[in-house]
Amino acid sequence: MVEQAEKTDGTVTSPSSETSEEQPVTFTQEQLDAAVRKSTSDALATAGREAKTLEETRKANAATLKSLNERETTLRRATETAENATARASEDPDAYKNLEARRDTQRREDAIVSDRAALDERERTVTAAASVINATKIAAESKVDAETLLKFTDGTEDAMKELALQLQTPEAAPATTITPDPGTGSGGVKEQAPRTALDNAKRILEVTMANPSHEKSKAM
Repeated sequence: MVEQAEKTDGTVTSPSSETSEEQPVTFTQEQLDAAVRKSTSDALATAGREAKTLEETRKANAATLKSLNERETTLRRATETAENATARASEDPDAYKNLEARRDTQRREDAIVSDRAALDERERTVTAAASVINATKIAAESKVDAETLLKFTDGTEDAMKELALQLQTPEAAPATTITPDPGTGSGGVKEQAPRTALDNAKRILEVTMANPSHEKSKAM
């Protein structure tokens, strides 16, 4: 594969096809810093969009749940009205009192179940948001893809850090060296053998096969 080379005036040229030795691409430190800032900004923007989508989904689910609860309340009141009439018509003087006692116990049990469900929902929302934030941070620090970290782990910080580390192995990461830039005399970064999308896909497959528990835990 023919690499491109940057001239001292900042232009990028490709060597002749007759050149037997591949010439690496040279970037200035400013170009590298700008690329890192853009990558971080894009990752944060993606995280923001995902968080917004998550919030919209939560609100839609809450609206659906509210509608179901209202229908359930209407049905329960109709049932209680019928039961009240039956209890009052009963020859048992304690029939209505016993009915009210059972209802009170049921209401208390329902309240406990409802509170527990609400707590679980809040915990899931917080956990999901934290996973997105952590994935964005780890991806920016490790120069890997945040979506990959979320998809192929259980979303915990330790799991995502482990995957990010494995995606950065020498076999997958490009070799970089700091060299003086011929145009400015300042430091530049020479990158050799950049990782391709195919390399990334192969590495992700290798990591997933080596850590099947991550993908399994997300499916549970």
